[in-house]
Amino acid sequence: MEKLQDAGTPLVVVLINTKPLVLPRSVQGAAAILECFNPGMKGGTAVAEILWGKVNPSAKLCVSDEVTSVTWVDKELKAFQRVSLEPGETRTVSLKVPFDGFSLVDADVRRIVEPGAFQILVGGSSRSAGLPRGSCSLG
Repeated sequence: MEKLQDAGTPLVVVLINTKPLVLPRSVQGAAAILECFNPGMKGGTAVAEILWGKVNPSAKLCVSDEVTSVTWVDKELKAFQRVSLEPGETRTVSLKVPFDGFSLVDADVRRIVEPGAFQILVGGSSRSAGLPRGSCSLG
């Protein structure tokens, strides 16, 4: 990547993967990064159409304000407590997430906590739909 960047030609990095990545610093100098995850059988055609400007996928991509300097998991379990309830019973449950619970692994493979916004979901499922949510900011 570094040698190609030194040539002065704008580079587009196309990522095809199924898991979060820690990317090398050289990727930060790319003119654009296209994250495809696992695009399936027609992925090559879709990538080509995006790169040549035939289609603009911006209206179809979900982007949140929570941004990190590296690719990281979308959601991660940070606290858990099993609570047994009888039908109709309610109970208040308190869960604490320590400061290092907001950490991630950076491009230098160090565990760090970056300043920024975090979304917190609470519920009995990893599915986001219908879960109560809140937010907090660090830094």
